[in-house]
Amino acid sequence: MLKAESLFSETARPRRGAWSSFACGTVGLVLMATAVGCGQSGPPRATVYPVQGKVELNGKPTAGAVVILHPKEGSTAPAARAEVKSDGSFAAGTYGATDGAAEGDYVVTVEWFKPVLKNDDYVMGPNLVPKKYSAPQTSQIEVHVAAQTNELPTIKLKR
Repeated sequence: MLKAESLFSETARPRRGAWSSFACGTVGLVLMATAVGCGQSGPPRATVYPVQGKVELNGKPTAGAVVILHPKEGSTAPAARAEVKSDGSFAAGTYGATDGAAEGDYVVTVEWFKPVLKNDDYVMGPNLVPKKYSAPQTSQIEVHVAAQTNELPTIKLKR
């Protein structure tokens, strides 16, 4: 049986150099694991190109509307999204807010839920854009994104 004093004696303690090496090695492994874990994972990203345009409903801008570019059937391009500004303009983004869209053909949908005041709080109102423009199956708006900067023709929605 060991006596308490022998546990703390000079001979029972690990050598200072051994602890330092162990601590440095552990810290090094943790840093390496953290660095590896912070890398990108998943499928590779598609190259995207700037896409800009305008949306009007009966000739007026649709500030706050959401535009989505859905890749046409058979395409592997990811969808892109944009929010319409007060002047009706938008810039689409796939991975970031306005980084662009991958080259390819898309069906465009538009939804515009204007906030309404209800019980002293703003809530999402009804979609102000006709329903046919809000689903890729019924929208007839199609665009092509080329491997360059893309200025799309104005999307003119009618009631």
